[in-house]
Amino acid sequence: MAQHSRTFPACQACASPADLCASCIAAAEARRDEIDAAVLLAVARHVDDGTDIALDRTCTDLGIDGLTRAHIELELEDHFGRPIPLEADWGTLRGLADQIALQLLPGESGEILTLDTVEAGIPQSEGEG
Repeated sequence: MAQHSRTFPACQACASPADLCASCIAAAEARRDEIDAAVLLAVARHVDDGTDIALDRTCTDLGIDGLTRAHIELELEDHFGRPIPLEADWGTLRGLADQIALQLLPGESGEILTLDTVEAGIPQSEGEG
């Protein structure tokens, strides 16, 4: 049976963290290409023309400062309609795409998922930090 990864941890409907439910499979497969493309497009709007943008690049590699990072996150939150956790340290663009994919997994309404809380099995409500 397929296994969850750090990118697509168990959703609320899964019987155990190692089992993928049908909702998780659908969320992971249907959205990942869209997520990756949206991340690359959002970053492209904020870096110099001619910059080589790839999912394995870091903010530092691309010359993205904290303010620009915040603008990119806000654009992506608007695009997907889900929050990116403030404490998320996405490092690479793939890490940012992973954070977005995590937020798009099925779960409780208003729930903000982080890798730490999902692995611990303790989701946060939107008002908690």
